[in-house]
Amino acid sequence: MKYILAVLVMTFSLQSIADSWLCPGDQSAGFQLTDGNWQPFSFTPGDQYLIKEADEKRSAYGGIYQVHVFGKKVPTWTCGDFRSVIGTEKLLVCDGWGTPGESFKYHPLTGHFLATRTTGYVQDGKEGGISPATPSIEIGTCSPL
Repeated sequence: MKYILAVLVMTFSLQSIADSWLCPGDQSAGFQLTDGNWQPFSFTPGDQYLIKEADEKRSAYGGIYQVHVFGKKVPTWTCGDFRSVIGTEKLLVCDGWGTPGESFKYHPLTGHFLATRTTGYVQDGKEGGISPATPSIEIGTCSPL
């Protein structure tokens, strides 16, 4: 009986671990506002992202899965379930939580992710001026936890 219980505990532990991924950024590029003009700019990736199933505490943010900047409680992106997309068996597609226009995509077979932060270019800054937030795109590879 002890062995059956141990196997069950290990099985459920592995299942919960398999539903979380750590995603460090490998490369990032975008645009930076310099003297009133947008210029191409290369960024040093610094964020790591955590993809995980939404738990009861975090269900207020919505989604089946959520993507958090590692160490932050509030998700940056919320996601439905993995879905089929033309040419791809399964893909996790997430939208910016509280920030429309941002997205995060993850392919579990390759481990590749793509994160976009585009609102800096299309949103107005204070009093209708240009927002200085830098739009960017980041790529990397996720590993199961």
